[in-house]
Amino acid sequence: MNYKREIKISDFGKGINEVKVERKISKEETISFQILRNEQEVREICKEIVQKRREINLIFEDKFRTKIFKPNEIAIWDIQQLCANEDGFNNRIQEITTLIAGIETKEIEEKIETKNLEGSINLLEAFLKLKVPGYDKRTIEILRNINSLRSKKYPIHTDTIEFLKALRYFGIKTFPPDWGELWEKILKKYLWALNKLKDNLEK
Repeated sequence: MNYKREIKISDFGKGINEVKVERKISKEETISFQILRNEQEVREICKEIVQKRREINLIFEDKFRTKIFKPNEIAIWDIQQLCANEDGFNNRIQEITTLIAGIETKEIEEKIETKNLEGSINLLEAFLKLKVPGYDKRTIEILRNINSLRSKKYPIHTDTIEFLKALRYFGIKTFPPDWGELWEKILKKYLWALNKLKDNLEK
């Protein structure tokens, strides 16, 4: 059983007394506290994601005369929401893959003289191979596994074992997973990939 400490202040005409009281926290309160903590953590991660994308765009524009990420305020807002169930996860994963896909395709193609290369991740990989040799390949690996969590399951496509492989990549070994836990892991991995991409661009 969890307990919550409270301080009660009383005045009986002889000065103020502080009395520490411990009371039992109900199961509902415990769940509410946990949800609040998770919500705060997710929002903090998303703030870092927004900041890191901004930093990368500035560095990228300075080095290559174009930004890499397109702005998408709706997707940024949506990824800050918690996942209580699979439907919530489907919405969140759709939005983060929209962010990943939202790169300045035409400008980047011109930098590497490559046309009609399908997929933003493939295009980014081709750019990094040419312009940032020695980049950390785990960056692309993370993006591809995030994309698999959207494209290898219902409702986008029929469920496949590739979805389970992507789950294991994020440290989830059971199905169905805890969707909220999975979502937090995805956000942290995406932030890690952004940090690594920034580091590689600055070298």
